[in-house]
Amino acid sequence: MRFLFIFLFFLLPLEFFSQKIYIDGKISEIEQNDSSKLLIGLKMSPPFTMKNEDGRFSGISIELWEAIARDLGVKFRYIEYDLKGLLEAVENGEIDLCISPLTVTSERLKKFDFTQPFYTSSIGIAIKGKQKSFAILLISNIFTLNFLKAVFALLSTIFVLGFFLWLAERKVNPNFANGVKGMGDGIWWSAVTMATVGYGDKVPVTPLGRAIAVFWMFLSLIIISSLTASITTALTMDRMSTNIEHLNDLAKLKSASVEGSSTQAFLQKRGIKVHPLKTIEEGLRLLENGKIDAFVYDKPILNYLIQQNYLSDKLKIIEQDLNLQYYSFSLPRNSKLLNEINPLLIKELESTEWKRILSQYNLSQE
Repeated sequence: MRFLFIFLFFLLPLEFFSQKIYIDGKISEIEQNDSSKLLIGLKMSPPFTMKNEDGRFSGISIELWEAIARDLGVKFRYIEYDLKGLLEAVENGEIDLCISPLTVTSERLKKFDFTQPFYTSSIGIAIKGKQKSFAILLISNIFTLNFLKAVFALLSTIFVLGFFLWLAERKVNPNFANGVKGMGDGIWWSAVTMATVGYGDKVPVTPLGRAIAVFWMFLSLIIISSLTASITTALTMDRMSTNIEHLNDLAKLKSASVEGSSTQAFLQKRGIKVHPLKTIEEGLRLLENGKIDAFVYDKPILNYLIQQNYLSDKLKIIEQDLNLQYYSFSLPRNSKLLNEINPLLIKELESTEWKRILSQYNLSQE
């Protein structure tokens, strides 16, 4: 009897004891021979798909799929991929279903099928710091070293032109008397002329004085225009770093997104180049350290990771919804599972349990 027990023990399926499902992107030989379980592909996309410290998976997509699987009465195993590997696995039919939240795009629809969307969101843009008011930006730019240098150069120019006009007019023009007062009158005229106020109380009468006046009038226009443009540019760029109102604003900044993601493809179609990164965590880390100005990815995922990593006081998501996105499960082309999953998926989305799941992960259906 003892020998029979030992014999049966070793005949039990080895997969019963296996906890390692995915190794170096390939299913083990034992698991390949077992076709009784559905192969469910996923990648880490918190809070939709996550892996706990004990190796178990959790998240919104996990709970949604497992509810559907119970209704279907099917067994399954999870297989973890990176984004590129996951897309290839679905397209090549290596897995039966992908439950990570893939955005439905026209390009992806040509390669595999999608279920009914289970979540609607938008592209999110993470930026560093909190938005500054215009008044704060103005004051901060006024008290910069470059601005003070520009003001000093302008005052020096006003003084020099006023001094030369006084030299030209002091002997024949009573408006520019000799001495310190006459020099002061010349500087006053120079400042008024530059500001295009034109009081007319000080007017040059000598040919040299008028020549200086004409030269100064044209030079003043150039100086004022350049100074105004410099201040406007400084304020715009500072404000842009904390206030992006349109996707095209990203082209003016050092932006990044996840390589191969639907967000990167969306931006490229619109001629917006972003630096490709391997992971979301890398993007948030570079943004926190000031290495990039903006990180673009799916809004709910960005929000969740910023909160979970206690970065809310350092990073923020801009309020604008810049592009609507639909999250769905995906399957190989012409999969029979599609028609079985869709009715059950809709049933779950209409349940109060779905609202509880979203609330548990601090999300709401947008």
